[in-house]
Amino acid sequence: MSVLKFDVLGSPHIGNYGVVSNKYLITLEELGRKKLERMEAVFKVKTIEIRLINCRIIRPFFAGNSNGLLVSKIVEEDILNLLRKSLSEIRVEVLDTKYTAVGNLITANDKGCIVSPIFSKKEIKVIKDVLDVEVSQIPISKVSYVGSLLRANNKGGLVTPYAEDDEIDEARRILGVRIHRGTVNSGIHFISAGILVNDYGLLVGELTDGIELMNMSETFGVT
Repeated sequence: MSVLKFDVLGSPHIGNYGVVSNKYLITLEELGRKKLERMEAVFKVKTIEIRLINCRIIRPFFAGNSNGLLVSKIVEEDILNLLRKSLSEIRVEVLDTKYTAVGNLITANDKGCIVSPIFSKKEIKVIKDVLDVEVSQIPISKVSYVGSLLRANNKGGLVTPYAEDDEIDEARRILGVRIHRGTVNSGIHFISAGILVNDYGLLVGELTDGIELMNMSETFGVT
């Protein structure tokens, strides 16, 4: 597994600019070929370049794993069609909910999924059907934006240091991996903003310090 310090458009908050699983990497089309090639070398997956209208960040509007991809209703039809065409082997579905930043409310790997308690039973059923894993509704650090505070591959997960013990125990059970508390980019506890990770590689923000990098390496199985 590869690990690399990285920036996107000069920002260390690299997690805002991509969505990655063991099947795909969705990222900003304006990164340039050199950056994309480095990302592809780390993650070893198909890359899809997109650009949302009037928005440079990507992650808050997508949530997925290797089985499926959930898309916010604000994503334009042409991008949705591109994703469905490019990812024909998995399910790509719009999550019909009043909450547009679905990526901030969902975190998943290929074993399970943690979602915000604010979703309805109908929305939970769609999430479960698309991602094809068990879904559990729990808060993280007693708040609803679980997708911002916890990120996991199929080896481990990193969660905000403010997570409660019982929340971590449930996350371990659902995601089927070890969960470590930690931060990114020298003390930021919004985990998803500072990393991109799958089972093949890990990109970390340029401000990541040595202690954080050691913790992430152990958590995500970097060898």
